[in-house]
Amino acid sequence: MIKSIVIQGYKSFHPTIPTTISLETATQKPVFLYGLNGAGKTAIGEVIHGSSIGDAKFQACRVDTTQGGPFRYLVYNHHFVQSIIGEAAGMPGIFTIGELDTETQRKIDESERLLQEVRGARESAQRDVLTITGQLATALNDAKEEVWTVYKTHDKGAFDSFLTGYGRGAQKFFDDLRTYATPDDETLDDLDSLAKRLVDISGNETSKGTHHFALGPFQAIEEDAVWQERVKVSGESRLAPLVEKLDNGDWVSKGRTFVHGGQCPFCQQGLPHGFLDELSELLDGDRQDKIDLIDLHIKNYEEAIQALETAASGALTEPLSQETELKPVWDTIHALMKANLATMRLKQATPSEPVEISKTDLQPMRDALSALNTRIGKFNQRIQNKVAERGAIRDLFWKNMCRDRIGVYRAYDARIAPLNEQLAAAQTKDREAAAQEAACIGALTELRKKQEGVDASVAAINERLKGLGIDSFSIARKRGEGSLYCLERPAHGDSSAQTLSEGKRP
Repeated sequence: MIKSIVIQGYKSFHPTIPTTISLETATQKPVFLYGLNGAGKTAIGEVIHGSSIGDAKFQACRVDTTQGGPFRYLVYNHHFVQSIIGEAAGMPGIFTIGELDTETQRKIDESERLLQEVRGARESAQRDVLTITGQLATALNDAKEEVWTVYKTHDKGAFDSFLTGYGRGAQKFFDDLRTYATPDDETLDDLDSLAKRLVDISGNETSKGTHHFALGPFQAIEEDAVWQERVKVSGESRLAPLVEKLDNGDWVSKGRTFVHGGQCPFCQQGLPHGFLDELSELLDGDRQDKIDLIDLHIKNYEEAIQALETAASGALTEPLSQETELKPVWDTIHALMKANLATMRLKQATPSEPVEISKTDLQPMRDALSALNTRIGKFNQRIQNKVAERGAIRDLFWKNMCRDRIGVYRAYDARIAPLNEQLAAAQTKDREAAAQEAACIGALTELRKKQEGVDASVAAINERLKGLGIDSFSIARKRGEGSLYCLERPAHGDSSAQTLSEGKRP
């Protein structure tokens, strides 16, 4: 005897959860199954029959029996009648609901054929769109990964505050960074300079004073003709011919400082009468004026160097001077001035000998000082408006990052340009096919409105079924076969009439 029936995935029974129907076996009384249409009564009989013959449709189902089997099951239902009686009598059960208009059906067939062609073309276009879209996505992903490397380079660095909000936004970073593209010939402050500027506005720095150099006296002193002049003794003295012959005027001038009490410092003899007057006439006058001028030039030149050394030392202690050429320029000019001063002292020692004084080019010094003061001015502006300066630094930082990755963007553009053209062409084909598909569907709708017989009868039958409260199946045109109809269930599509319960069959 049947003890229990387990049904799964058949007709109205759940596709994954088994339903167990337990039967009373102790009394061996007949068992009656009753219920609403569609509840599964017919399915139970089919499960019993199908399981007994090993039908693959029922592999998820099972019939358990008491001891004493195996048993032979006889299920008398519509299938039994059709297979035993219907086929033997030669009655296949085909019937006609109504007749179709032949010309209308021909047009319907043609429209359906065209519709299938259009749908095929559209499916092909959509496949192309899908393929190209995938290639575009791959290109974008590759580019994003390469651009993302510059983010990782600066994350947690000096400029990490300018990267806030992008930690998980590679796409946003990719899109935003590109907006900072600059012309290749535009000059940008490098990252080291930007880091220094950021430090300036991050501390408690105060305004800096500018620097000034006194550069006036050097050129006039260096260009005086006295340095090239042979300063000679006066020709009005009777001593002049001998001194000029011996060319020892400078020696005589130095020796005069050793004369004491009218005695010659060299021979220790008394000097001739009037000798000192002649000596004074020989060495004084125009010669002495020129010697005094040389002494004054040397004094002023040395003092000017000292003043400039003090000013330069103050300027060079300013950290911003390291961003200028001030130090190398000053080192060069300072060495030249020291050399000139030494040469001037040689002239002071021997006035009769001409010397060459180098001309100091002070323009590089002025330029370097101007560059320093310009940087100081900009620094003062930055610390006076830290918000604006921070924004300027941020923009320049992003421009530097973009310039670093601009090659990636250009390669990405070149890669996607032909793909975008192909995508546009495929999308155009899809739109055109969609328009043709809509036109075909519209034509079919109008043609079917003209149909008489079968469609009207089928519609009436379906309305009647709804009126009876039956919504588990309906009659519909069989797919791909314009003049044939089939049973259709909402969850399964085309179904055989054999899926109807015994109570629903005619």
